[in-house]
Amino acid sequence: MSCILTFLHARLDEDQQHAQAEAVLRDDDPYFVNEASNFERCFTPERMRAEVDAKRRILELHSSTETLDKPKCTHCDWQRWPCPTLRILTVPYANHLDYDPAWSVR
Repeated sequence: MSCILTFLHARLDEDQQHAQAEAVLRDDDPYFVNEASNFERCFTPERMRAEVDAKRRILELHSSTETLDKPKCTHCDWQRWPCPTLRILTVPYANHLDYDPAWSVR
């Protein structure tokens, strides 16, 4: 099984880069001031950056430790690694080439 943390950090880095690029595109664009849809107004670069930051904080909480030769999550009542929380965070990226189907939420 590939490293789920490496995968998630890479996807969050990409999301942050997309948010920064979008912020540059939207800067002083009259379309986003006057004609943007509610969806476009809701999903701003600022929101995307906040979501990336929140997900990074979640990743910081979840680490693995070896117990009886089986990795366990130190935050989720010692559930099997990767824990359900990390698996759920991979859902938006399930179509990515580096996604491991073993991470699917069961």
